[in-house]
Amino acid sequence: MLNPEEFIGSYSKIGVAHTANESIRTKSASGGFITTLLLNALKRGLIDGAIVTINEGLEQKVVLAMTPDDIIKSAGNKYLQFPLNAHLTKLFDKKGRFAVVALPCQINGLRRLENIQSDLERKIVVRIGVFCTHVVSVNGMLYLLKLMGIEKEDVEELRYKTKMFGTTGLYVRTINGEESFVPLKKYYTNFFDFFFIPLGCIKCNDMTAEDSDISVGKALFLGSSSDNPGYSLFIVRTEVGKKFLDEANEDLVIKSDVDPELVIKSQPYYSIKKGKAIGGVKDRLTVYLYKVIRKLGHIISTKDTLHFLIRIWVKVFGVLRGLK
Repeated sequence: MLNPEEFIGSYSKIGVAHTANESIRTKSASGGFITTLLLNALKRGLIDGAIVTINEGLEQKVVLAMTPDDIIKSAGNKYLQFPLNAHLTKLFDKKGRFAVVALPCQINGLRRLENIQSDLERKIVVRIGVFCTHVVSVNGMLYLLKLMGIEKEDVEELRYKTKMFGTTGLYVRTINGEESFVPLKKYYTNFFDFFFIPLGCIKCNDMTAEDSDISVGKALFLGSSSDNPGYSLFIVRTEVGKKFLDEANEDLVIKSDVDPELVIKSQPYYSIKKGKAIGGVKDRLTVYLYKVIRKLGHIISTKDTLHFLIRIWVKVFGVLRGLK
């Protein structure tokens, strides 16, 4: 029998939800859950601000959001690699209570830092983790812009998942006002080419931010976004996470508690990250190949060699995913 905690870590509650504010929902990566959680906490005085990440042109920047507008600005997808810990120094000279929204590896680093910085531990009152299979280096974005015929210096606005022309895709507006749109299906393969994925992501086995108080991702088991637009999957892990969720109940539409096994089976990376097969021969072979690549990542120092092997795995993985 499948043990959910082997794939997603310890938890007390799993559910799906979306914000009750439709304006926030349309701007968000999935259901606007994190944005709503932060806005509610700020409104109730549970926090004085939050460390969040914003898209600013081509760059992704970590900022300390102190107002509702700052928090709303941080809504939406972020795919590029960016540092976090250096920005936590912003809190050292600040009085108050703060939230931190970060990736699994960053939450893990944050917990370690808190162990040696007791003042920081007191200031951070909730840690919200974002599901992550891997990030992409800035070179991946530069490559995609090159394919689009856009110079990086000309990027004024960039949004990774924008709904236009009846589909979802990448939207880019240049400083001259020219707009470009590429459907997700067209750019996804180029952008997420394993040449642009940091080696640390290959070695990582935490997809769901197991060290967070509450972690959030896309509710893939509900189907495509066109069928079920804007739902967030949340995993409550601590009493702190439960408290912040309970406080935000009136601003959220919580659909239901969900079966963790259903969640895990909806996303192959749950099993790939942990090196534990769920399904039949196809799943076991996929996980085995990834475990080989991960092991190579620990012993091969030359990136080009490892990336060559990874590309072979990606091709095989694509074939395996296409099998019935």
